[in-house]
Amino acid sequence: MHDTLFPIKQSPNYLFDLAYKGPSFDGVMEIGALKNEIAGLEDVITITAQILLKHKKIDFNSKDVQIFIEAFQKGSFKKRVKIVLKAAKSLNDYHGVINLGVLIVMVLTLVQQKGASELKTLSPKLMSEIGDQVKIELLQNPSFLKSIANVISPLEQEGDEFTCGVPDSNTTTIKFEDKKEFTALANYNEAPKEIDGDRFEVLCGRINRVDLDATKRHLGFKVDGEGNTIPATLDDHLRASVDMHDLLGHWVEINVTTTFKSGLRDHIFIQSLKPVQQKQIKFETGD
Repeated sequence: MHDTLFPIKQSPNYLFDLAYKGPSFDGVMEIGALKNEIAGLEDVITITAQILLKHKKIDFNSKDVQIFIEAFQKGSFKKRVKIVLKAAKSLNDYHGVINLGVLIVMVLTLVQQKGASELKTLSPKLMSEIGDQVKIELLQNPSFLKSIANVISPLEQEGDEFTCGVPDSNTTTIKFEDKKEFTALANYNEAPKEIDGDRFEVLCGRINRVDLDATKRHLGFKVDGEGNTIPATLDDHLRASVDMHDLLGHWVEINVTTTFKSGLRDHIFIQSLKPVQQKQIKFETGD
């Protein structure tokens, strides 16, 4: 057995607990956000295991394990992540599981504490402060950073938070205000798209913010399957004909003129809209 990264008191039977809390969650998550979060979580675990194996901190491969999610709980979107070896069907007593979970929690905390601007360049001084080549390699891995951002992406408004904790050890809580750091870090290594200026689009998504007193940027609009809320302005004739308060939380199809900056949607001007149906996944659980 190789040396472990962290001292182990007792091996648990799960990797870590995850919980999304706040006004956006009550045992419900939108399909698009859930899809991104689950895919991001799987990639985070897989990439971390690959890099730990490369540095001989564990002696199992990501292909040797299966990932399970259990224990949804009412009042929040909470779950427990377990991984098991395909052959032995158990990692309950395997110290490498704790290495994996604690490392992910520590990287989440680093991004929260240091911020994207400092981590984008990873100066020699900062690398010396981090003092762990495994963490440094994860922070330089574009796929890992994008996957971590996907895990955080369901946080949509003030008051939302994501908690990740390994048993009897490290726990970190990421708030909605921290989300921008994960998004900025994930986008840093992406090649810029050749889109700038205004273009017409037809979009489907959810209105998740309404400002009744604003003269422009009346709404916040989240495109289905994407993580960020985009400021939106209603055309005058629409603002006069609809009750904006009734739009909050509803799914709509909209014809818009989108302003792109550096390949990203910066603002949308809504010319027309119509309500559409969007399914949600709701988990009924016991106490």
